[in-house]
This record gives sequence, C-alpha cells and structure tokens, in this order.
Amino acid sequence: MGVHPDFAKSAVSLQSINTVFKQNLVKVELGNPREGFAKELHKKNGPIWYRGYFKDDGATDIEIDLLLQHFEIKNIVVGHTSQKRIESRYQGKVIAIDSSIKNGEYGEILFIENGLFSRGTLSGKRLALN
Repeated sequence: MGVHPDFAKSAVSLQSINTVFKQNLVKVELGNPREGFAKELHKKNGPIWYRGYFKDDGATDIEIDLLLQHFEIKNIVVGHTSQKRIESRYQGKVIAIDSSIKNGEYGEILFIENGLFSRGTLSGKRLALN
C-alpha cells in the first residue's frame, strides 16, 4: 500500500486524504455509495491498493522525491505488500514493513529511534535496515 505520485501532483494534503478515507473506510457502514475523491481513494492507485513502490515499472526516484517534498516528510512507510523481511527501497526513502507474518512463517518489527531505522527479528535480534 502507498500513495500514488499523482496525489502530490494534484496537491491534495495528507489531512484531506486521511479525513476522507476515514469517513469512507468501511463500505457496509456507509449510508450511500462512495463518490468522488472517496471513491478514488479505494481504487488501485489509492492508499490501500497502490503497489507502485514494489514494481519494476512503478514509481520513479523523481516521483518518490516529489511525494516526500509535497507531504513534507522524509520517509514513506508502507505495509500490505508482502516482502521476505522489512526492507528499504529508493535509497531508504521507502520502508516496506510487511514481512509476511500473516503467512505464519516469519515476521519482523520496525524500530525508529532518533531518526534511525532498524528491524527486530523473531529471535530478538536487532539488525540494521538495508
């Protein structure tokens, strides 16, 4: 999951994304069907389905930098796309935290302390994030 670069190009704020998404999260709880921006947030380029950080033809370095600049952030932390372990992409700008624990075989936890990232293993080891 993640934020498609078009969100930065359209100048939408994180607050707006969070507010609209939260108000329209559970479809069966809505009185009316999702419309407009709420509907867009739940499509393949929306926050829960966008997988462009993990595809060879996905987001470019320039698009990642555009997102970071637009949202005034240093990193994008994403889950919901299984990896073998927690790892960084785009020179550490994107952190993939879904270490496939849902498969019941392995899992890790991300530590962020004083701006430094590390990963914790099931055995209790703390390792540098690559």
